[in-house]
Amino acid sequence: MKILFISLIVFFFSIVLSSLSFAQSSEIGKIFDSSIADQDFGSVIISQSMSVKQFDNILDKCDDYVMFRFIGGNIVILDQDRSLVYPSEASIKDNEVFVLFSKSVIMALLAKGDSELVSFEQRIKCFTVTSGNYTMEVGGLCPPICTGSKSVF
Repeated sequence: MKILFISLIVFFFSIVLSSLSFAQSSEIGKIFDSSIADQDFGSVIISQSMSVKQFDNILDKCDDYVMFRFIGGNIVILDQDRSLVYPSEASIKDNEVFVLFSKSVIMALLAKGDSELVSFEQRIKCFTVTSGNYTMEVGGLCPPICTGSKSVF
């Protein structure tokens, strides 16, 4: 009987701990030292920078996720519903693939980077965002991984 009780307690705590680790892993994006990012993700093909202050204003229009893509050499930013946030005159198609990151990871990048500028970079292997000496990558692709109420994928 005592063994059964201990087994139930261990089982309960393992479920609680696994659900906590799953919740933490639901964030999309990872921050790297920029020198590691250059080695692992390849060189930058296209880059566009803006002030962190301007980017903060853009992020204020997004809830939990932000999506990025270069179209015609310019950065285009969508919110979690694939609604256009920046620039206001951009035109997007429903089937265009954007790179999705958690807003919380972006905010951590900006805090850690402690820079006045943020750079959006299309590299040989992926899309990255850089602030100071730190680079964020490991985003999701939308489609197929999209969030929000307007997602049709």
